Amino acid sequence: MDNIELTILVNKVNTGRVREVGTAHGGSLEDRTTAHALAKTEEPADPLAEKVIDHDILCFSFRTSKNASEFVDAAATAIGVTPDIFKSTLTAKRNGVKFDLLVAMKDQAEISKGSR
Repeated sequence: MDNIELTILVNKVNTGRVREVGTAHGGSLEDRTTAHALAKTEEPADPLAEKVIDHDILCFSFRTSKNASEFVDAAATAIGVTPDIFKSTLTAKRNGVKFDLLVAMKDQAEISKGSR
């Protein structure tokens, strides 16, 4: 059986939702670390950017690529973006080797309206 590892950079605002979806789709959270987009000496151009600057790096493990793809689709929907936008923030590995995880193609306008 394949071991699919997904390492995802997630805005801290969305971390909880992504973790819940990962667990619901059979994923095991292996690691969680924090990342900052700005150096300690830099100031954000916009005060609201503070919410965007702080991220969590979540490392999930899935048993199949089908479960991993379904997770990406569901997590994207949970945070209100298309799966391919969400996928751009992750690295997928199968048995330690990077690969391109297939995800559903959706229109951002449909997701924004809430018709998923």
